[in-house]
Amino acid sequence: MGTVHEISEQRLVDLGRVVLGVLQEWGVTSSGQAVLLGLGDDEGAAPFEAVRAGAPMPETTETLRRCSAILTIHRALETLYPNCRAMAGYWVTTRNPLFQDRTPLEVMLGAGLAGMERVVEHLNGTGKWG
Repeated sequence: MGTVHEISEQRLVDLGRVVLGVLQEWGVTSSGQAVLLGLGDDEGAAPFEAVRAGAPMPETTETLRRCSAILTIHRALETLYPNCRAMAGYWVTTRNPLFQDRTPLEVMLGAGLAGMERVVEHLNGTGKWG
């Protein structure tokens, strides 16, 4: 994966902290967080563990797109449920007929970035209905 324009190391550390915080609010397990961020591989989740320990988020296009999707979903859920932060975690883990009766989290875990983009499209009202 390619590297996008250079981002400061501190911003990448902050990005990791914020994105992991969102995933924790949603109740995503550590292994699920690694999958969603694309930081686990066949040899283990060493890149994910490094970010959890405070290392900068990897500056690859793929990782930054995944982070962007997670934060977009988070913002959309904050807009939909401004008075109840817990609703985001509930929404992400509740079966939805528009996702073939799967949860949005299952869609994201199963299809990676494409699944995250599908959830974003649904929340933005731009996805396919039915």
